[in-house]
Amino acid sequence: MESNFENNFGVAAEDRSIEHIFTIHHDGDDVDVQGNHQTHCPFTFRFDLYQDNHIGPADATLLNLFSDTDTRKRFSILNRLYNQDEPLVATPTKASDYKEYDFVFPVTSPRIGKWIHRNATYPEVAPGTAVGQPNDINRIEIRYAEVLLIKAEALFYKNEPTDAAEVINLLRARAGQSTYTTLTQDELEKEWNLEFFFEQKRWTNLTRWHKLVSTVLTNVPAYEYYKADYKDVDAIAAKFGAASSTTNYPFFAKIYKHLHSKTDNVSGKFYRFPIPKGLSGNDLGITQNPGY
Repeated sequence: MESNFENNFGVAAEDRSIEHIFTIHHDGDDVDVQGNHQTHCPFTFRFDLYQDNHIGPADATLLNLFSDTDTRKRFSILNRLYNQDEPLVATPTKASDYKEYDFVFPVTSPRIGKWIHRNATYPEVAPGTAVGQPNDINRIEIRYAEVLLIKAEALFYKNEPTDAAEVINLLRARAGQSTYTTLTQDELEKEWNLEFFFEQKRWTNLTRWHKLVSTVLTNVPAYEYYKADYKDVDAIAAKFGAASSTTNYPFFAKIYKHLHSKTDNVSGKFYRFPIPKGLSGNDLGITQNPGY
């Protein structure tokens, strides 16, 4: 396992991180022209505050998932970054020698941090040019931290919470967090979320725990952007008045629509995928999963 959580991500980690067990190669060439969307989409427009990225956090409150002392935070979700292409002094010697951009509400929202290509010397600095956000970095499908969490979960469900805590503590110690003497269900689930934020494990976890519906219906309505204040341009303007002139209206209205779509449409059928027909489109005579 990497001693430093941040060493898992970015160009420097590709094909070299000891924690990567299985990665999917991307070239970003004429054959693989779109490359790895996981690296491209969260920072598509880089330092353009008024152009929403293709993928972003559903709410500013997700920043609060992480303790400020958790070393996983600045590479998972962030609200500040410096642009390498805009130095403020002739010879920069620290991150603040570059122009600062704040990804804060109501102008814009936080940024997903794991896939931002960063300066090798100053991780709070990132290039803003077209070549500054590569999409040809391999996708990390499995890393050793997932093996540890799977082991901890297995031990927990074997009613061995003390042994499960010992495994979880390897990740928590790396993140600079206090360790556990035993483990609860909530602590296990939270650790999955913190360690693998935006590594696309959340949906499979919630379905495995059979908590997808309850989590969506409980958490999503509590998000700030779920409120009717964000349903359209007029509502946002009424909420912020003169300050709304710098607000990215379409972005927040889109989030509002997306969040309501979640709560309006989530149901128990999503714990299973539909059973597909045969390759020729013929019915295989298998009873379809409920709801499809």
